Amino acid sequence: MSVDRSNKQHQMSGSWQTFATYTDLASAQAIAGRLALEGVPVQLETAAAMSGIEEGFKLLVPADFLHRARWVLAQSEMSTEELTFLATGRLEGGEQ
Repeated sequence: MSVDRSNKQHQMSGSWQTFATYTDLASAQAIAGRLALEGVPVQLETAAAMSGIEEGFKLLVPADFLHRARWVLAQSEMSTEELTFLATGRLEGGEQ
């Protein structure tokens, strides 16, 4: 699985670095969404221990965005509800 939420300029050039690894897809998607909202190009990839066996999910950002990505997460104390909304697009209580 690979989800690309990157700016086009970083697709062909630049070095992508692992920013974080999550055990569940929802958490990885939530953080990827937050970074993308703040203008940080991000790619979400499956981290596989062996072929066909998922071990987790990696978030990658261009090397020149690592500092910004860290800053974005440090500045955002998101609630569980906000993380759920970013991951699923649904508000608690079934609203959308």
